[in-house]
Amino acid sequence: MTPHQQKLKSLVDKLIKGTAEGSVRWEIANVDSATANLKSATLWISPSEDLSGQDAVCVSIYDDRGNFKMSFDDTVLDHEDWTGERVSYYGVMKSLWASAMRQARGEDEILDSIISELDGGLPF
Repeated sequence: MTPHQQKLKSLVDKLIKGTAEGSVRWEIANVDSATANLKSATLWISPSEDLSGQDAVCVSIYDDRGNFKMSFDDTVLDHEDWTGERVSYYGVMKSLWASAMRQARGEDEILDSIISELDGGLPF
């Protein structure tokens, strides 16, 4: 991987960890996109297509004044490992997108609430 790819991979890894731990908070941007507002930037994550028309996941970065800075998709992080095998990052970024959307929609909270209510028994 190039140094630039390493930075992007590090960003994706930290977003995955921060999303799981709740330190990165996502909000719905539209039906299939989410945003995370950080101090230095706003991130958008959404499904996309790569240049060959294959499914991809795209992250766009805007500075703290809302100016577009860059975007990248999972294909930028695809690389060959030490054995020469191609390593795809689509699954990793799709998982990040799914976690961001789940968090933005509040899916875990509503499921926890329903399960808690059902654990208490249903009034008949």
